[in-house]
Formats: sequence, C-alpha cells, structure tokens
Amino acid sequence: MEVLQSLHPLFRLPPTEDGSAETVDNATAAVARLIMAAPAAVPMTVVVPALLQALPLKADQCENPTVYKCLHQLVHSSVPELKPHVGNALSVYGQILSEPRSVQDEVLANDVLPGLRLLFQNPTYNEQASLALQSFAPEARTVIARHLQQ
Repeated sequence: MEVLQSLHPLFRLPPTEDGSAETVDNATAAVARLIMAAPAAVPMTVVVPALLQALPLKADQCENPTVYKCLHQLVHSSVPELKPHVGNALSVYGQILSEPRSVQDEVLANDVLPGLRLLFQNPTYNEQASLALQSFAPEARTVIARHLQQ
C-alpha cells in the first residue's frame, strides 16, 4: 500500500525537530484510519508495532479519539498480529491512565477503559496481558488494577 510506504518515514522523525511530534501523531492517526477502514488491506505485522510505538500521542491530542478507537477495535477483533505486542498495548493503556487528563473523558469511557478490560477478558490476549502486567512497576500495576476493578 503506497500510502503506508509514504507515512513510514514520518514515524522515524527525531523528536527534537520542530513540529515532528505533531507530524508523528498525525501519521499515527492516518494509519489508524486505514486500519479501521480496510483492515484486510493493511500489513498488520508491520503496522501494529509501529502504531503502538507511537502511542500515547505526544502533541496532537485531537487525534486521540481516532487512535484509541482503532486500538480498541484491534483488541475487540482479536487481531492475531496484536498478540506478540499485548505488553506494549497494556503499557500504552497504563500510561494513559496514569495521566488521565491526556485524553478526553469520552475517549477514556468509550475506548481506553473497554480496550484495557478486553485485553484481560479476550481469550486471545488474556494470558499475555496477565504476564505483561506482572512485569510492570508496582505503581503501574496499581493504576491498571484499579481501572480493571471499576
């Protein structure tokens, strides 16, 4: 897919360049839109790790609804390419929940919290999620556990 090839270099921009954080956030949202629109046309083995590596967004919080809806959709759809990266997805959710003001309340309620809970409920991912959580720092485990119990 030519669009993905064009976006790929944007994920490698140094964070010190002016506007690079916004550019990476926008490229991440563009990839998320492609995944949601045509998942069968996206090379998930390449795209899923790149998407997770770019999260949480650094500068353009307006793109949060798109990227977290996409992540929730990936978890809900039991995408097998996500399985080796469940720890990264869990880490993203943990970072967001540690800084809840970094995302809109609606995004937390509709996509972040359901996506987090689904990682532990979905038989495709629950074992990896439990193992990954054990490797997290105590503070991160506490934040995630608190939200899982709500």
